[in-house]
Amino acid sequence: MHSATHSQDLRLGSAKPEISVPFASILTTGSPWRRLAIGIGATLAMLAGCISASAQSSTTPSQFGPARITEQPTQSEVNRSGNAFARYSGYTISRIELKNAQRADQADLLKALPLQTGQMLDRDAVHAAIEQLFATGRFRTIAVEVTADSNRSLELDFVVDEKLFISSIVVYGAPRPPTENQLVNASKLQLGQEFNEDAIAAGMERMKSVLTENGYFQPTLRMNSSPDPQHQTIGLSFVVERGSHARLGQVIVKGDPGYSAGKIRSITKLHPGQPVSAGRLTRGLNRLRQKYQKTDRLEAQVAVADRNYHVDTNKLDYIFDVNRGPIVEVRIEGAKIRKGLLKKYVPIYEEGAVDEDLLTEGRRNLRDYFQTKGYFDADVNSALSQKNGRQLVIFDVDLGVRHTFSDLIINGNKYFPRETLRERMAIQPADALQRHGIFSAALLAHDTSAIAGLYQANGFGQVNVTSKTIDDYHGKRGRLAVQIDVNEGAQTLTNSVQIAGNEHFSSETLLEELSTAKGQPYSSYLLANDRDSVVSYYFDRGFPDVQVETSASPTANQTNREDVVFRITEGKQVFIDKILISGLHYTRPFVVNREFQVKEGDPMSQSRILDTQRRLYDLSIFNQVDIASGNPEGEVSRKDLLVQLEEAKRYTFDYGLGVQVQAGNVNSDCQKIAVNPTSTQVCNPTGATGFSPLLTLGMTRSNFRGRDDTIVFRTDLGRLQQRAIGSYEQPQWLNRNDLTLTITAFYDSTQDVLTFSSQRLEGSVQALQRWRKGETFLYKFTYRRVQVDQNTLQINSDLIPLLSRPVRVGMPSLSYVRDHRDDPLDSHRGTLNAVDAGVASKIFGSQANYTRFFFENSSYFTFAENKNIAGRKWTFARSTRIGIENPLARALSATQTTTANDNLSGTVPLPERFFTGGSNSHRGFAINQAGPRDPETGFPIGGDGLFLNNIELRSPPIALPYIGENISAVLFHDAGNVFASAGDIVTSLGHWSQQHTDTCVPHETTVSSSTPLCDFNYISQALGMGIRYRTPIGPVRLDFGYNLNPPVFPVRDNPTIGPYLDHTRRFNFFFSIGQTF
Repeated sequence: MHSATHSQDLRLGSAKPEISVPFASILTTGSPWRRLAIGIGATLAMLAGCISASAQSSTTPSQFGPARITEQPTQSEVNRSGNAFARYSGYTISRIELKNAQRADQADLLKALPLQTGQMLDRDAVHAAIEQLFATGRFRTIAVEVTADSNRSLELDFVVDEKLFISSIVVYGAPRPPTENQLVNASKLQLGQEFNEDAIAAGMERMKSVLTENGYFQPTLRMNSSPDPQHQTIGLSFVVERGSHARLGQVIVKGDPGYSAGKIRSITKLHPGQPVSAGRLTRGLNRLRQKYQKTDRLEAQVAVADRNYHVDTNKLDYIFDVNRGPIVEVRIEGAKIRKGLLKKYVPIYEEGAVDEDLLTEGRRNLRDYFQTKGYFDADVNSALSQKNGRQLVIFDVDLGVRHTFSDLIINGNKYFPRETLRERMAIQPADALQRHGIFSAALLAHDTSAIAGLYQANGFGQVNVTSKTIDDYHGKRGRLAVQIDVNEGAQTLTNSVQIAGNEHFSSETLLEELSTAKGQPYSSYLLANDRDSVVSYYFDRGFPDVQVETSASPTANQTNREDVVFRITEGKQVFIDKILISGLHYTRPFVVNREFQVKEGDPMSQSRILDTQRRLYDLSIFNQVDIASGNPEGEVSRKDLLVQLEEAKRYTFDYGLGVQVQAGNVNSDCQKIAVNPTSTQVCNPTGATGFSPLLTLGMTRSNFRGRDDTIVFRTDLGRLQQRAIGSYEQPQWLNRNDLTLTITAFYDSTQDVLTFSSQRLEGSVQALQRWRKGETFLYKFTYRRVQVDQNTLQINSDLIPLLSRPVRVGMPSLSYVRDHRDDPLDSHRGTLNAVDAGVASKIFGSQANYTRFFFENSSYFTFAENKNIAGRKWTFARSTRIGIENPLARALSATQTTTANDNLSGTVPLPERFFTGGSNSHRGFAINQAGPRDPETGFPIGGDGLFLNNIELRSPPIALPYIGENISAVLFHDAGNVFASAGDIVTSLGHWSQQHTDTCVPHETTVSSSTPLCDFNYISQALGMGIRYRTPIGPVRLDFGYNLNPPVFPVRDNPTIGPYLDHTRRFNFFFSIGQTF
């Protein structure tokens, strides 16, 4: 006996349909849901007809071949198929498969179908399975094949045509302009969208349009694709062959331009023969508009009417439609205002038109401006007239009496203190910086609205805030007071909060995310914020379709109480299936993977995905990071996360040419003792103002070895400094996110201390550990060889041989920094603490043996009644720095001779000593001019102790003409000094002037004679003021310091004036970028 096999087909929207062309076209066009609805509806009645078979009982296999419908079925075929379906409706399903599916992970999809093996075949279940498969968004078409045998079992195959989703979009060969990114953006193709030939063709046409606009009229655009069926993705690359670049032909002008065609070309800078580009055209038209603006033709119209391309010459003609319009003269009568401010406040300049709405807005803006200047009664009217082809706009200003906004009165506020209300107000009574205060009707309206909003957000739904102005307050003419009356009304509280519809998260968990709580103020503002909080909570846990509705109803039998309900429709939770990364050429995958805050199997968290994108950008090795979900419209629980990266250039070259200006700088054109020890000293110990050109060259190699490592080479060449530095940085050292390894080597020859020029060859290895937020440890070992250039030495090397000898220093050190400032470049609040300790010892190959300790503590405080309004706050800043160096062995005397084998164990070498003075330390001294000095020449020789205390009072921004609120002022007091030994610091804190100046008596001696020593152990103080100009890179700083007690020191014989006592300059000037501390 032979088994009989019956094979039947059901085709729904096959790419090459086996039914009819009209039916197939319906199923292969439109959205997936439209195809599904139409396809299921059209085939519901003929399902049995499509599951057709030969019902004959012959036992030969050939009699049970498939019956395929290749054209529109007839009614008899439908009826016959319906009978066949009824015949197999009770068959048992022995196997279910997705035929032609190439995606690797289909098991979960089959398990979720309403049809499973072992069940009876059911037509409704087949419909549901098809609908469910379509809803996944993975398939373009679905067909059903049934193979039955005589044992009343059948095999069910869903024949599918899988979609592909775009995983990457890249462009090669862009002429620049347009750039690759401009072409990708023009295509409007999105990462993760379904691959569709029509959309691709439209995108390529848009790319060609952008190329045409930039002068490439004969481009060839070729698309290459790299499908990955296992992940249902396809990468797209577009290769641009731009062809020849068109040149500009003629510039033809129509209309009433008022200028000749030649003049138009001159203004726009569009000349025949120039390469065509959209940017050049845009800039040219803007120049022409600006030209008309400057001649007061505010309504001038400039547009490109047409473009004519000549294929034979590859030239493009522009046809401009230009109408200059009338001259518009704007006058201000009754007041004076700068032209720039007039253009700012009267919008007809910006809009290029004159109408009543714009004039009304201009009147209002001008009134508000004059009110902010103290003319609180200002009234502005406007008139528009035409004469001799001109339009005349006159703003008639009645300033009235200039007032001073002196008093702000707030009544009725019980729930909020006055300080809380002031933080939200823009009007400002007069003070030292604003002589007339800040007031206008618009600002007052803003403030009353802000106060009302604050009350409403805290449950006072019936609050009423009114205001009035009181002129000639207390009988003083021109004195203005503003009175704000607050009628709070009753506060509404939340009686209960309920959450409904939450299945994945408990109500207790969600309640923790809410500001609305039982017994707390009720407001619709808080309710809206809480709704957003719940939505964000679900988004971050993979619920992209979550919906949250809120409702509130008065509590029964209680007044001013509300019952709140959050109704949640969670939707499906979506998890990450695969993370597919494209665009890596040089970067190793682990560098990218370690930055991911999500992994396969995690919920599709939006916040973590954005954090991943931010971290990848922070590596600074990618120009662009695009992240999207594959199959965005599909209803599946697992979706791929597509990541496209564009690697940045690995080599960066920078160069610069500037000047270096330094007060208290190296002397020039004078005798150096090191050169001629027997000559008289003619160099000024306090230095001169130095000037030098500065050349900077640098090269950066990023993403070295594809591991996000960086190599930097940099040189600074100038008369005051010559430096070459090379560094290697490896972030996430030892695969730890908190560690960064840096290896540095540099050579430096710098004249930053008047006494000498140092030449330093140094190498260091350091590991930076980010311990906690704002807290950093730095572990460092430094090995350097430092020597003094004998040709620059301003002290006698025979007198102080130990200080001037070349020396090797090997020093391990440990630093700790705790930085909780709000802005490191311009701090207003917070604290900074830093500690650095190191030991130089022969154990580490050092010739000099000493310890070094440095401590810094800075704090910043703000104060002012309206401290949070537009940055208007006073800042009190202070900083204390202490430095201690201590030799580890007995020190030799300064004049004791040494041999080559001496290890300098008891001496801190001259270049390693503390020096201070200058713009970032003590502004009572020029650069490095503080502290002990050579007894013969008066030049600074540094010390082993440092104490410095800085105090600054920083004003809020000051409104000035032209500059705006970008200038602020600083008052400062600097106190401190450098001391010969660390032990002198404490004993000197009580000395506020130089002690024993009588011992500083100049003698007519030779360099070999002794000179009485001066006592430099005292606290030198300086007062001063400065100006800060706000810029995007930090404040530009100008400081003027006056030293109240400069040190006195003797100077050797001078050929013109003989021996004399000198002192450092009292007045010092500094220019820099960034705050002092």
